[in-house]
Amino acid sequence: MEIFEIKKASEEMSSNLIQQTIKGYQEFIGQYPFNFFLTLTFRSRIALEKAEKKIRIFLSPISRLYKIRLGALIFFVKKTREDNFHIHSFLIVDGTFRKNLDLTDFETFFLKYLSRHWEARQCSLKVLNEGTIPIYAKYVFEEKKNISLRYKDNYAMEFYRPNLLKRLRSSQGSLISFPLGEKEISRDQEDSEHT
Repeated sequence: MEIFEIKKASEEMSSNLIQQTIKGYQEFIGQYPFNFFLTLTFRSRIALEKAEKKIRIFLSPISRLYKIRLGALIFFVKKTREDNFHIHSFLIVDGTFRKNLDLTDFETFFLKYLSRHWEARQCSLKVLNEGTIPIYAKYVFEEKKNISLRYKDNYAMEFYRPNLLKRLRSSQGSLISFPLGEKEISRDQEDSEHT
């Protein structure tokens, strides 16, 4: 076998492995009835440890303020050749202990909370349903925009309230679904609304 053929076979094997890994992640994400897809950026360069701390501090008060339980699957994505992360997160809202949970109302609450408590200019919150979860699961692994499995240390994954996620994976009775829609808000938009 010539060197060129060996290299080509190696690249094909690597490409197949990457595709299988992406498919595995998509299937894993698809096990959960996520309600929202959240994207957060940072104003300046940030290390992974600080990004992890910031998102936890940001999410922590929401359950208390809105009287729900909130779980998340969080991806920290590093742009190639840059030491800077942005965040993609799948959020799940459990309203077991809140009567008449209205996710549209929660969405409005969350967008206001986001505009007041996240320092970055570009943030977005998109509503998910059963049909759109796989689309965003695929989007997270679009190589040119987000995670590239070809590069080492390109991303990290973290669970926020893993026990809640585990419980809701098998029990969807307390969750409310609503039609596909999307809303985006940026710090600039929020500032212009108040002037």
